[in-house]
Amino acid sequence: MAKQLSWDGFLSQAGGEFLQSWAWGKFQKSLGKKIWRLRIGQKSILLQAQIIEERLPLGQHCFYLPRGPVFAPKLSPTEKKKGERLLWQKIQEIGKKRKTIFLRIEPSTPLEFLPSQGRPSSKRIQPSQTLVLDLHPPLEKIFQKLSVRSRYNIRLAQRKGVTLISGNQGNKRHFSAFLRLIQATGERKKFQPHLPSYYQKLLEHSLREGWGQLFLAEYQKKIIGAYLVIFWQGQAVDLHGAVDYRFRFTKAAHFLQWEKIKLAKEKGNLAYDFWGIDKNRWPGVTFFKKSFGGKAKNYPSGWEIPLRRGWFSLYRAYQLSKRK
Repeated sequence: MAKQLSWDGFLSQAGGEFLQSWAWGKFQKSLGKKIWRLRIGQKSILLQAQIIEERLPLGQHCFYLPRGPVFAPKLSPTEKKKGERLLWQKIQEIGKKRKTIFLRIEPSTPLEFLPSQGRPSSKRIQPSQTLVLDLHPPLEKIFQKLSVRSRYNIRLAQRKGVTLISGNQGNKRHFSAFLRLIQATGERKKFQPHLPSYYQKLLEHSLREGWGQLFLAEYQKKIIGAYLVIFWQGQAVDLHGAVDYRFRFTKAAHFLQWEKIKLAKEKGNLAYDFWGIDKNRWPGVTFFKKSFGGKAKNYPSGWEIPLRRGWFSLYRAYQLSKRK
Protein backbone atom coordinates (compact mmCIF):
# COMPACT_ATOMS: atom_id res chain seq x y z
CA MET A 1 0.00 0.00 0.00
CA ALA A 2 2.85 2.40 0.83
CA LYS A 3 4.37 1.87 -2.61
CA GLN A 4 1.02 2.53 -4.26
CA LEU A 5 0.47 5.73 -2.29
CA SER A 6 3.98 6.92 -3.13
CA TRP A 7 3.56 6.10 -6.84
CA ASP A 8 0.15 7.72 -7.20
CA GLY A 9 1.17 10.63 -4.98
CA PHE A 10 3.93 11.52 -7.42
CA LEU A 11 1.48 11.29 -10.33
CA SER A 12 -0.96 13.57 -8.55
CA GLN A 13 1.69 16.24 -7.99
CA ALA A 14 3.02 15.91 -11.54
CA GLY A 15 -0.35 15.84 -13.32
CA GLY A 16 -0.03 12.23 -14.49
CA GLU A 17 -2.96 10.43 -16.11
CA PHE A 18 -4.79 7.26 -15.08
CA LEU A 19 -2.98 5.08 -17.66
CA GLN A 20 0.12 5.55 -15.50
CA SER A 21 -1.69 4.84 -12.23
CA TRP A 22 -0.98 1.93 -9.91
CA ALA A 23 -4.55 0.68 -10.39
CA TRP A 24 -4.18 0.56 -14.18
CA GLY A 25 -0.96 -1.39 -13.83
CA LYS A 26 -2.69 -3.83 -11.49
CA PHE A 27 -5.47 -4.29 -14.05
CA GLN A 28 -2.91 -4.96 -16.80
CA LYS A 29 -1.25 -7.60 -14.60
CA SER A 30 -4.64 -9.30 -14.19
CA LEU A 31 -4.63 -9.79 -17.97
CA GLY A 32 -1.44 -11.80 -17.67
CA LYS A 33 0.87 -9.01 -18.80
CA LYS A 34 4.17 -8.07 -17.24
CA ILE A 35 4.60 -4.48 -16.11
CA TRP A 36 7.51 -2.41 -14.83
CA ARG A 37 7.13 0.69 -12.67
CA LEU A 38 10.34 2.65 -13.16
CA ARG A 39 11.47 5.62 -11.10
CA ILE A 40 14.40 7.59 -12.43
CA GLY A 41 16.50 9.77 -10.15
CA GLN A 42 18.74 9.45 -7.11
CA LYS A 43 18.51 12.47 -4.79
CA SER A 44 15.09 13.31 -6.19
CA ILE A 45 12.75 11.66 -8.68
CA LEU A 46 13.05 13.03 -12.21
CA LEU A 47 10.30 10.92 -13.71
CA GLN A 48 8.12 7.86 -13.42
CA ALA A 49 7.17 5.44 -16.19
CA GLN A 50 4.85 2.45 -16.05
CA ILE A 51 5.68 0.11 -18.91
CA ILE A 52 3.48 -2.71 -20.15
CA GLU A 53 4.67 -5.72 -22.13
CA GLU A 54 2.37 -6.29 -25.13
CA ARG A 55 2.18 -9.37 -27.36
CA LEU A 56 2.98 -9.19 -31.08
CA PRO A 57 2.59 -11.69 -33.95
CA LEU A 58 5.04 -14.62 -34.25
CA GLY A 59 5.39 -14.93 -30.48
CA GLN A 60 7.22 -11.62 -30.15
CA HIS A 61 6.45 -8.67 -27.86
CA CYS A 62 7.08 -4.98 -27.35
CA PHE A 63 7.07 -2.53 -24.46
CA TYR A 64 4.26 0.02 -24.32
CA LEU A 65 4.46 3.31 -22.43
CA PRO A 66 1.08 5.12 -22.55
CA ARG A 67 0.79 8.77 -21.46
CA GLY A 68 4.29 8.77 -20.07
CA PRO A 69 6.90 9.25 -18.86
CA VAL A 70 5.56 11.55 -16.15
CA PHE A 71 8.10 14.22 -15.18
CA ALA A 72 8.49 15.82 -11.79
CA PRO A 73 7.12 19.38 -11.68
CA LYS A 74 9.38 22.32 -12.56
CA LEU A 75 12.20 20.32 -14.15
CA SER A 76 14.52 22.21 -16.47
CA PRO A 77 14.86 21.06 -20.11
CA THR A 78 18.30 19.69 -19.24
CA GLU A 79 16.91 17.64 -16.34
CA LYS A 80 14.12 16.29 -18.52
CA LYS A 81 16.56 15.20 -21.20
CA LYS A 82 18.77 13.56 -18.57
CA GLY A 83 15.75 11.71 -17.22
CA GLU A 84 14.83 10.46 -20.68
CA ARG A 85 18.37 9.19 -21.27
CA LEU A 86 18.45 7.31 -17.96
CA LEU A 87 15.01 5.85 -18.63
CA TRP A 88 16.13 4.62 -22.04
CA GLN A 89 19.18 2.95 -20.50
CA LYS A 90 16.94 1.13 -18.03
CA ILE A 91 14.52 0.06 -20.77
CA GLN A 92 17.43 -1.29 -22.84
CA GLU A 93 18.61 -3.35 -19.87
CA ILE A 94 15.18 -4.90 -19.35
CA GLY A 95 14.59 -5.30 -23.09
CA LYS A 96 17.82 -7.24 -23.53
CA LYS A 97 16.75 -9.76 -20.89
CA ARG A 98 13.20 -10.02 -22.31
CA LYS A 99 14.34 -10.03 -25.99
CA THR A 100 11.91 -7.18 -26.67
CA ILE A 101 11.62 -5.87 -30.24
CA PHE A 102 10.86 -2.21 -29.55
CA LEU A 103 9.37 0.38 -27.24
CA ARG A 104 6.11 2.02 -28.28
CA ILE A 105 5.64 5.32 -26.50
CA GLU A 106 2.64 7.67 -26.57
CA PRO A 107 3.68 10.58 -24.34
CA SER A 108 1.43 13.10 -22.65
CA THR A 109 4.03 15.89 -23.01
CA PRO A 110 6.65 16.59 -25.70
CA LEU A 111 9.89 14.61 -25.47
CA GLU A 112 13.35 15.40 -26.80
CA PHE A 113 15.80 12.52 -26.43
CA LEU A 114 13.59 9.43 -26.82
CA PRO A 115 12.04 10.37 -30.22
CA SER A 116 15.53 10.88 -31.63
CA GLN A 117 16.14 7.15 -31.09
CA GLY A 118 13.17 5.93 -33.11
CA ARG A 119 10.53 6.58 -35.75
CA PRO A 120 6.95 7.86 -35.77
CA SER A 121 4.64 5.11 -34.58
CA SER A 122 3.09 2.81 -37.18
CA LYS A 123 0.08 2.24 -34.93
CA ARG A 124 -1.73 4.53 -32.50
CA ILE A 125 -3.27 2.96 -29.37
CA GLN A 126 -4.54 5.95 -27.38
CA PRO A 127 -6.34 8.83 -29.11
CA SER A 128 -4.13 11.71 -30.23
CA GLN A 129 -6.87 14.23 -29.39
CA THR A 130 -9.44 14.30 -26.62
CA LEU A 131 -12.13 16.72 -25.49
CA VAL A 132 -12.13 17.96 -21.89
CA LEU A 133 -15.05 19.73 -20.22
CA ASP A 134 -14.37 22.10 -17.31
CA LEU A 135 -16.60 21.15 -14.37
CA HIS A 136 -15.84 24.20 -12.21
CA PRO A 137 -18.96 26.22 -13.26
CA PRO A 138 -22.35 25.49 -11.64
CA LEU A 139 -24.24 22.62 -13.23
CA GLU A 140 -26.91 24.96 -14.59
CA LYS A 141 -24.31 26.95 -16.52
CA ILE A 142 -22.74 23.79 -17.91
CA PHE A 143 -26.16 22.66 -19.12
CA GLN A 144 -26.89 26.01 -20.77
CA LYS A 145 -23.64 25.76 -22.75
CA LEU A 146 -24.70 22.49 -24.32
CA SER A 147 -25.94 22.75 -27.90
CA VAL A 148 -29.66 23.45 -28.32
CA ARG A 149 -30.15 20.00 -29.86
CA SER A 150 -28.38 18.24 -26.99
CA ARG A 151 -30.53 19.98 -24.39
CA TYR A 152 -33.66 19.10 -26.37
CA ASN A 153 -32.63 15.45 -26.77
CA ILE A 154 -31.87 15.06 -23.06
CA ARG A 155 -35.37 16.27 -22.18
CA LEU A 156 -36.87 14.13 -24.95
CA ALA A 157 -35.22 11.00 -23.54
CA GLN A 158 -36.64 11.79 -20.12
CA ARG A 159 -40.14 12.25 -21.58
CA LYS A 160 -39.87 8.92 -23.39
CA GLY A 161 -39.12 7.20 -20.11
CA VAL A 162 -35.39 6.51 -20.38
CA THR A 163 -33.97 6.02 -16.90
CA LEU A 164 -30.52 5.69 -15.38
CA ILE A 165 -29.20 2.58 -13.67
CA SER A 166 -25.92 2.64 -11.80
CA GLY A 167 -24.10 -0.62 -12.47
CA ASN A 168 -23.60 -2.84 -9.45
CA GLN A 169 -20.51 -4.85 -8.69
CA GLY A 170 -20.88 -8.37 -9.98
CA ASN A 171 -24.30 -7.87 -11.60
CA LYS A 172 -24.22 -10.34 -14.50
CA ARG A 173 -27.12 -8.65 -16.31
CA HIS A 174 -25.30 -5.32 -16.33
CA PHE A 175 -21.99 -6.86 -17.42
CA SER A 176 -23.57 -8.88 -20.22
CA ALA A 177 -25.49 -5.83 -21.47
CA PHE A 178 -22.26 -3.81 -21.60
CA LEU A 179 -20.48 -6.55 -23.56
CA ARG A 180 -23.44 -7.05 -25.91
CA LEU A 181 -23.65 -3.34 -26.76
CA ILE A 182 -19.89 -3.01 -27.32
CA GLN A 183 -19.86 -6.03 -29.63
CA ALA A 184 -22.90 -4.87 -31.63
CA THR A 185 -21.43 -1.41 -32.11
CA GLY A 186 -18.12 -2.91 -33.27
CA GLU A 187 -19.91 -5.02 -35.87
CA ARG A 188 -22.00 -2.09 -37.10
CA LYS A 189 -19.11 0.36 -37.31
CA LYS A 190 -16.60 -2.25 -38.49
CA PHE A 191 -14.02 -1.99 -35.72
CA GLN A 192 -12.56 -4.75 -33.57
CA PRO A 193 -13.30 -4.27 -29.86
CA HIS A 194 -11.25 -5.86 -27.11
CA LEU A 195 -11.92 -9.47 -26.19
CA PRO A 196 -14.85 -10.01 -23.79
CA SER A 197 -12.37 -11.19 -21.13
CA TYR A 198 -10.66 -7.77 -21.29
CA TYR A 199 -13.88 -5.88 -20.59
CA GLN A 200 -14.89 -8.40 -17.92
CA LYS A 201 -11.61 -7.90 -16.05
CA LEU A 202 -11.78 -4.12 -16.47
CA LEU A 203 -15.31 -3.97 -15.06
CA GLU A 204 -14.45 -6.29 -12.17
CA HIS A 205 -11.31 -4.39 -11.17
CA SER A 206 -12.57 -0.85 -11.61
CA LEU A 207 -15.94 -1.40 -9.89
CA ARG A 208 -14.56 -3.48 -7.04
CA GLU A 209 -11.74 -1.05 -6.27
CA GLY A 210 -13.82 2.09 -6.76
CA TRP A 211 -12.04 3.80 -9.64
CA GLY A 212 -14.73 3.03 -12.19
CA GLN A 213 -18.50 3.27 -12.43
CA LEU A 214 -20.91 1.68 -14.87
CA PHE A 215 -23.77 3.83 -16.22
CA LEU A 216 -26.69 2.13 -17.94
CA ALA A 217 -29.77 3.50 -19.69
CA GLU A 218 -32.97 1.48 -19.43
CA TYR A 219 -36.01 1.77 -21.67
CA GLN A 220 -39.10 -0.38 -21.22
CA LYS A 221 -37.14 -2.73 -18.91
CA LYS A 222 -34.38 -3.23 -21.50
CA ILE A 223 -30.81 -1.93 -21.11
CA ILE A 224 -30.13 0.07 -24.27
CA GLY A 225 -26.95 1.92 -23.31
CA ALA A 226 -23.92 1.24 -21.10
CA TYR A 227 -20.74 3.23 -20.39
CA LEU A 228 -17.77 2.79 -18.07
CA VAL A 229 -16.38 6.00 -16.58
CA ILE A 230 -13.00 6.08 -14.84
CA PHE A 231 -12.45 8.49 -11.94
CA TRP A 232 -8.86 9.51 -11.34
CA GLN A 233 -7.31 12.44 -9.44
CA GLY A 234 -10.27 14.81 -9.90
CA GLN A 235 -10.96 13.87 -13.51
CA ALA A 236 -13.66 11.64 -14.99
CA VAL A 237 -12.73 9.75 -18.16
CA ASP A 238 -15.42 8.33 -20.46
CA LEU A 239 -13.46 5.24 -21.42
CA HIS A 240 -15.73 2.63 -23.05
CA GLY A 241 -19.39 2.30 -23.92
CA ALA A 242 -22.12 2.04 -26.51
CA VAL A 243 -25.83 2.58 -27.14
CA ASP A 244 -28.19 0.21 -28.96
CA TYR A 245 -28.61 1.68 -32.46
CA ARG A 246 -32.11 0.21 -32.76
CA PHE A 247 -33.27 2.52 -29.96
CA ARG A 248 -31.61 5.69 -31.20
CA PHE A 249 -35.03 7.38 -31.31
CA THR A 250 -35.01 7.44 -27.49
CA LYS A 251 -31.97 9.76 -27.47
CA ALA A 252 -30.48 7.61 -24.71
CA ALA A 253 -26.94 8.59 -25.77
CA HIS A 254 -27.60 12.26 -24.94
CA PHE A 255 -29.36 11.31 -21.72
CA LEU A 256 -26.51 9.08 -20.54
CA GLN A 257 -23.85 11.61 -21.44
CA TRP A 258 -25.52 14.26 -19.35
CA GLU A 259 -26.07 11.91 -16.40
CA LYS A 260 -22.37 11.00 -16.46
CA ILE A 261 -21.38 14.66 -16.45
CA LYS A 262 -23.78 15.38 -13.59
CA LEU A 263 -22.44 12.59 -11.41
CA ALA A 264 -18.83 13.50 -12.17
CA LYS A 265 -19.61 17.03 -10.99
CA GLU A 266 -21.40 15.76 -7.88
CA LYS A 267 -18.41 13.58 -7.00
CA GLY A 268 -16.23 16.69 -6.96
CA ASN A 269 -14.34 16.07 -10.19
CA LEU A 270 -12.91 19.16 -11.84
CA ALA A 271 -12.89 17.93 -15.44
CA TYR A 272 -14.68 15.45 -17.68
CA ASP A 273 -12.69 13.83 -20.47
CA PHE A 274 -14.89 12.62 -23.36
CA TRP A 275 -11.88 10.61 -24.59
CA GLY A 276 -11.03 10.36 -28.29
CA ILE A 277 -12.23 12.71 -31.00
CA ASP A 278 -11.25 12.85 -34.66
CA LYS A 279 -13.46 14.61 -37.20
CA ASN A 280 -11.98 12.59 -40.09
CA ARG A 281 -12.01 9.08 -38.58
CA TRP A 282 -15.04 9.45 -36.29
CA PRO A 283 -17.10 12.40 -37.59
CA GLY A 284 -20.39 11.37 -35.97
CA VAL A 285 -18.91 10.60 -32.54
CA THR A 286 -16.83 13.78 -32.63
CA PHE A 287 -19.84 15.95 -33.50
CA PHE A 288 -21.84 14.31 -30.71
CA LYS A 289 -19.17 14.89 -28.07
CA LYS A 290 -18.53 18.48 -29.12
CA SER A 291 -22.23 19.25 -28.71
CA PHE A 292 -21.62 18.98 -24.94
CA GLY A 293 -18.91 21.64 -24.94
CA GLY A 294 -15.35 21.20 -23.80
CA LYS A 295 -11.93 22.12 -25.11
CA ALA A 296 -9.82 19.95 -27.40
CA LYS A 297 -6.57 18.59 -25.96
CA ASN A 298 -3.84 17.41 -28.33
CA TYR A 299 -1.15 14.87 -27.49
CA PRO A 300 2.32 14.56 -29.04
CA SER A 301 3.04 12.02 -31.75
CA GLY A 302 3.68 8.42 -30.80
CA TRP A 303 7.07 6.81 -31.37
CA GLU A 304 8.53 3.34 -31.87
CA ILE A 305 12.10 2.89 -30.71
CA PRO A 306 13.91 -0.32 -31.78
CA LEU A 307 15.58 -2.63 -29.31
CA ARG A 308 16.21 -5.47 -31.83
CA ARG A 309 16.61 -3.78 -35.19
CA GLY A 310 16.21 -6.84 -37.41
CA TRP A 311 12.94 -7.91 -35.85
CA PHE A 312 11.81 -4.28 -35.70
CA SER A 313 12.27 -3.92 -39.48
CA LEU A 314 10.22 -7.07 -40.03
CA TYR A 315 7.48 -5.74 -37.77
CA ARG A 316 7.34 -2.41 -39.62
CA ALA A 317 7.14 -4.22 -42.95
CA TYR A 318 4.30 -6.36 -41.60
CA GLN A 319 2.38 -3.27 -40.43
CA LEU A 320 2.89 -1.63 -43.83
CA SER A 321 1.58 -4.72 -45.65
CA LYS A 322 -1.62 -4.66 -43.55
CA ARG A 323 -2.43 -1.14 -44.79
CA LYS A 324 -2.35 -2.16 -48.44
